[in-house]
Amino acid sequence: MSRIKKIRDYIENMETVKYVLLMACVGYACSIILLNIVYFIKGVNFSQLGKSGYKNIFEEILYAIVLAPLIETFIFQSLVFTVSRQFQWLKDREILTILISATCFGLAHAIYNIYYAIYNIYYAISGFVVGIILAYSFSIYTKKKENEYIVVTLIHSFLNMISIIFSYTGLLLSH
Repeated sequence: MSRIKKIRDYIENMETVKYVLLMACVGYACSIILLNIVYFIKGVNFSQLGKSGYKNIFEEILYAIVLAPLIETFIFQSLVFTVSRQFQWLKDREILTILISATCFGLAHAIYNIYYAIYNIYYAISGFVVGIILAYSFSIYTKKKENEYIVVTLIHSFLNMISIIFSYTGLLLSH
């Protein structure tokens, strides 16, 4: 058994709570790494582009931790996987469905800040990577016949919560 398969099996058989927390942390770590790569290549300091467009922290929590994960999980994972099962040529191509879901998720996040094109590129790429994590998780929990919608929504919520905490405390640059 290859090392990658052992890791995959370990992750896929993890307790759900541990899995949710791990995937949220991995997603956030990937976003931070990508952000620093863009910063290094383009010399863009994202902290100077301004904070989020929310009126206050409570609005940001409502949208980023509650509403966005619920709505986006429905659109970009649930709907994409349901529609892909309707096409015979996509039924057995799980990786392609995951990539379609992640691409849609990434493109939707590219419009986050229309004033800064480089910011959009970062959000599209970061959204794509996070979209892979979310779609992969949706796929795993569908196979496990557990509530994939709730699991993916929780991963997304925790990822956004980590981002908000680090953003407001200044511990790590998140956006």
